[in-house]
Order: sequence, then structure tokens, then C-alpha cells
Amino acid sequence: MTNEIKILIVDDHPIFRRGLRQVIEADAKLIVVGEAENGVRALELIENLKPAVVVADIDMPQMSGLELARKIQDKNLETALVFLTMHEGRGRVQRGDGLERSRLCSQRQCRQRD
Repeated sequence: MTNEIKILIVDDHPIFRRGLRQVIEADAKLIVVGEAENGVRALELIENLKPAVVVADIDMPQMSGLELARKIQDKNLETALVFLTMHEGRGRVQRGDGLERSRLCSQRQCRQRD
């Protein structure tokens, strides 16, 4: 399929990654090209797999989602970043303001949109 959107999932909880993969792959236009448990591994995969979208947690070991976003921006990588987090409100992620091509969605907000 030529109109597929390639997605990388980044979260330090394997059960969450597995569940999110199932939800994403329920849409035939979306394809999960990889998974990473932290920002360090995610950056390697982004450079190699070139996903259109990265869905990432904010709090992860070795490199946070916000640090990952900055590195994506600094390297001018052509990928959009969606933060999916359990934290409510903008206060927790205020440091992410000013990052290009990034969005925040709390898990509660995403469930309410279904």
C-alpha cells in the first residue's frame, strides 16, 4: 500500500507498546515500523527507518521524550512527534513548548476522543 503512514512507538513499558501497536495497526493505512524502550534507541530507529510519526512517552530512562524531540529537531529529521502521556495538563510538559512538529495528548484525552 503506497499511502501507508509509518509509525514508531517509544515507551519504556512493553505491555503499553504492545497495546498501542494493536490499536494503531487496526487502521490499514497505519503501519508500525518499530518500537523502542527509550529515546536513545528511538533516535537510532528514526534515523534508519524514517517514520513519518513517532508516538512517544515523556518520561523514559536514558533519554526522555522531550530530549528526543530536541534531537529530532536539531538533526532536522522529517518526522512528527506525538507525546502520549499519563500526565494531565500542560504544566508537566511546559519545557516542550517551542518544539516544532510535536503535539501532546494525555491518555485520558485520547480515550475521550474515541
